[in-house]
Amino acid sequence: MLDWSTIEVDLRQAFREATSAPQGVALLEIPSNILYHVDDETRQRPGAKVYAADDLRSQGDPRQIERTVELLLSAERPLIAGGDGIFWSDAAPELNELAELTHTPVYCRRAGQGAMDEANPLAIRGAWKKPFTGFADLVLAVGFRFWSGEKFGQPPTWSDTATYIQIDTDPRRVGWHVPAEVGIVGDPKLVLRQIIDKIKEVKADFSAKADSGWIKKMTMVRANYEETLVKRVAATYDDVPIHPDRLVQDLVSVIDRDATLVVDSFTLSGYTSQLFTAHGMGQVVDAGPLAPVGHGVGMGIGVQLGRPGKQVIVVSGDGGIGIGGMDMETAAKYDIPIVTVLWNNSSWGPDFSSMPILKDRTDPFDMLPNIRYDKVFEPMGVHTEHVETPDQIVPALERALGAGKPALINVVGDKRYGHPSLGGNLLGSTQV
Repeated sequence: MLDWSTIEVDLRQAFREATSAPQGVALLEIPSNILYHVDDETRQRPGAKVYAADDLRSQGDPRQIERTVELLLSAERPLIAGGDGIFWSDAAPELNELAELTHTPVYCRRAGQGAMDEANPLAIRGAWKKPFTGFADLVLAVGFRFWSGEKFGQPPTWSDTATYIQIDTDPRRVGWHVPAEVGIVGDPKLVLRQIIDKIKEVKADFSAKADSGWIKKMTMVRANYEETLVKRVAATYDDVPIHPDRLVQDLVSVIDRDATLVVDSFTLSGYTSQLFTAHGMGQVVDAGPLAPVGHGVGMGIGVQLGRPGKQVIVVSGDGGIGIGGMDMETAAKYDIPIVTVLWNNSSWGPDFSSMPILKDRTDPFDMLPNIRYDKVFEPMGVHTEHVETPDQIVPALERALGAGKPALINVVGDKRYGHPSLGGNLLGSTQV
């Protein structure tokens, strides 16, 4: 900002940039001499209009809509991939209607996770996506970014023989990481409605796909995965120190169906993604594709302000709480009821028994052992709990969730275990 008279226009423009597609962060720097300047308010430039999210929408090219219907009808192994664009355009109803109409499996990630209830038989979970993302012959990507967590759309995570259709409000994203044969620039909600209407108009018959081998494969993979997960959780259920499976299993068993999880723990991020079932968009909040750390409590405050009265649980590690934990003071100051579940394994990652590749090559990722973070935040008026054994988890969670104020549960975890699929610090395999 260069002039006091442009404060209003610059602020409005910043909000427009942040909320317009592609949505993201807008940074506005206000020098102190401008911020504290006193002048006649009539000298303020009125600024640009800030539109509501659904005021500026556009449909897709009708020719591409027709082509999309043709490709969906001819595909044997179709897949819908929904991303952030589904969330921002509020397109969950249309996404579900299209999937049910065409009997097409749906895989949703990031803010779009839960756009189709993950308990729905057509919903694909991230933990077992590869038999579908890697073998689909048609991928309809709706507001979906093929970022690093999706291996940039490359095989074997994603099929290199599939036909890709991309729907996005930003033409720069179409065909960026995958060779989209059909690119549709438009609002996901409106474009999905166009596709649905076109299917009904031409009376396209998708009934045979309801009992296809593709759907049967999905049912089998889901059942096998759930059976494997139950056995894995049972194997360490009573372990002391506490295993991350037990902590997350108990957490998801007591929280409300519409609770929001803010993920700020590398280790627990894998376990929450496997054990938590999203029933609506935006229930899983993370810090984005760069996987930073320390954002959890601050983001939890924001979520509670955006969804007042709903349960907000911050899943944090001791690394994250060490970087951003003092935001608990802000939560306490303004009496913002968030619950932070702290995985305290006194380490940035598991020990070298889980990462033999690093043994004798670097120092352990240890912190000072057994820091009592509950005692750190208790003097601020935060409700705190300290948990060392599995039987203490549920009672502590129930007390924290019922406290009606900021709460922190310090859970002493087994440092031998890292992320269930990526290992410790992205470098090694785990014991699980």
